Amino acid sequence: EADEAGQAAASDADLYAELLANSVTDTGLITTHHMGERWFLEIPADLLGRELFWYSELAEMPASFVGVAGLQVGSRMVKFERMNDRIFVRDLSDPLQKRSTLPVEPGDQPTSEEKQEQVSPAIEAFSLPTVLAALPIAGETPDGALVIDVTDVFASDLTDFSAVPMLGMSGIQVVGAAPDRSFIQSIKTFPRNLEIRSFLTYNVAGDISSTSVVVSHSITLLPDDPMMPRFFDPRVGYFTISFDDFGATDAAGSVVREFINRYRLEKADPGAELSDPVKPIVYYIDRNWPDKWRPYIKQAVEDWQVAFEAAGFSNAIIAMDAPSVEEDPDWDPSDTRYSVIRWVEQPHENAMGPNTHDPRTGEILSAHVLVWSDVLKLIEQWYFTQASAIDPRAQTLPLPDDLMGRLLRYAVSHEVGHSIGLRHNHRASQVFTIEQLRDPLFTAEYGTTPSIMSYGRFNYIAQPEDGVTNIIPQIGPYDRFAIHWGYTPIPDARTPGEEWPTLNAWAERQRDDPFLVFGGEDLASMVDPNVLTENLGSDRIEAARLGIQNLERVMGHIVGATTYLGSDYSKLAEMYDAVLGQRYGWLAAAIKLVGGVEEDRTLAGLGNVEFHRVPRERQQAAVAFILENLQTPQAFLAPDVMDNLAAFAVTSSLADQQHGLLDRLLSGFRYNLLAEQAVLDPANAYPLVDYLGDIQAGLFAELQDPAPQVDPMRRALQRHYL
Repeated sequence: EADEAGQAAASDADLYAELLANSVTDTGLITTHHMGERWFLEIPADLLGRELFWYSELAEMPASFVGVAGLQVGSRMVKFERMNDRIFVRDLSDPLQKRSTLPVEPGDQPTSEEKQEQVSPAIEAFSLPTVLAALPIAGETPDGALVIDVTDVFASDLTDFSAVPMLGMSGIQVVGAAPDRSFIQSIKTFPRNLEIRSFLTYNVAGDISSTSVVVSHSITLLPDDPMMPRFFDPRVGYFTISFDDFGATDAAGSVVREFINRYRLEKADPGAELSDPVKPIVYYIDRNWPDKWRPYIKQAVEDWQVAFEAAGFSNAIIAMDAPSVEEDPDWDPSDTRYSVIRWVEQPHENAMGPNTHDPRTGEILSAHVLVWSDVLKLIEQWYFTQASAIDPRAQTLPLPDDLMGRLLRYAVSHEVGHSIGLRHNHRASQVFTIEQLRDPLFTAEYGTTPSIMSYGRFNYIAQPEDGVTNIIPQIGPYDRFAIHWGYTPIPDARTPGEEWPTLNAWAERQRDDPFLVFGGEDLASMVDPNVLTENLGSDRIEAARLGIQNLERVMGHIVGATTYLGSDYSKLAEMYDAVLGQRYGWLAAAIKLVGGVEEDRTLAGLGNVEFHRVPRERQQAAVAFILENLQTPQAFLAPDVMDNLAAFAVTSSLADQQHGLLDRLLSGFRYNLLAEQAVLDPANAYPLVDYLGDIQAGLFAELQDPAPQVDPMRRALQRHYL
């Protein structure tokens, strides 16, 4: 046995000597060796069993793959574990879903394990970590590190980090990666992370063609001292991680708990009311951004500084240009050490603000805000349809760069809000009154909505005579409140549970300040007329009336704005469809009043009632308003527009929308809401018989005239009803 051990040691020494002599070696968290086509890693002995975060995303792909650049392929919390002659990569993510709260005795300081609500031994048997990968051990270094060959593993499609679902999103169905055309493009090591780029080629299913992508893998050492988590409260909109708490003392059996996602911010001067953080949140503006947009993107990030000041932090969030290749050749936007605002030149009208976070605590480790170049089309479309009635700059397209930059700043600031942990607040855009939104002084201070995390967009309610000029969303009262609630340190609390009295007191401020309320994309949003997207103002009917009035003004300059000498009419068609879409959306929002249920977010024992049903008179007013707008809207059939759109079927979009509004009124879902209100709140209910009678009477109101005149589109709507 001694001879065998000696021979093994000699063999390991020979292998290691060969690696050092014939490979390119780099040192960091995990030492790497590149020898020919093979890649080797040294796993130090003290890294075995430690918690790592493995994150992967699509880094490069063909031009036909639209809307998936930079999107997450997979993420797991893992550990390396030796099993004889192999290293197992064990998945710790699923076990994190089962935890048991460990009590902390009064006067004790919580340990790292107590901070993250560690798993108890009683449930470990039901939380067996899966083996994600098995890496063969090729040898051992003199200092005890294990040398593994990762070439074949990372030159293949890893099941739990597979790019196949992403390819399917672009309509490409593939079979497994072809080993003869797949390889490791690069491996880079840093003090706390390892970055691997895999070039993978797939055969397309049912075809002789193939396609290739680059998947980026980041394996990062999680913080040795986990951040103390903060419990979620449904009154404040944060993204969360969730788990089953088997140690709950406030319920029989397990309870679902949630921690919010947030960056770790600690005051450099803990005693100061306002202090710089020990480590600020830094966003890099990636190298691909056009220079003309860079100042607006920097401002979009740093607009959030005022919100962090409400939490006691100065200079908490900053933006800077990514280093050039000459300054830092190893800098990579997919590296999980960096938070990055990325410009993706693909025909995809969207932006996103995802983050990667510690699955133990919710601590945000980094964020990759993705901005596809064609989002410029979308925000131009929004601004033209919603604002050109009161902003002369928008009455000629394309919009000037300074205005487009300001709109891009708004869109990116919204996505940065997501990346720092905030969910959409779709109630915020319905908080300001119509009078406030038409007031130049009020809007100069508050903009269009209490939260940039709403989908309120631009002030379509203000009329030309009002003199309102600040019509673009900005960081608002709710945003400052939410960041204060989520990020303000509570130094006396030693556990998440001990923070609750303070957090509850902060959340209770919503009772006295409607600008601080939250409404998200939860079940109640289906029926709550105060939780809406693409809408503004507290009065659904008046907001829609004023918005449509402005759309009629837009129809007066739409041809001049979208055409020029020698142009075609494609831009006219695009903007006409957008105008109709705005009208339909505002009217559909008014229909939510019918059978509507308004949510007042609260918690048990605080003295509030959670749900209130919309009174009958508001429902009847909404029905009357919709019936009025189901008359054929001649302003949207202007000959100078319709005669330049297409040879035929030019009225079908408007007719289909009229039918769609009627269908919403007559849906079974709406009937059920009305029937339920008749049971629960009969005094305020809108009886179904009365409701249907009002609709029928309104649809055929012309028949009361001695000589009724019914235009063809109106007759088609009446036939649709029958």
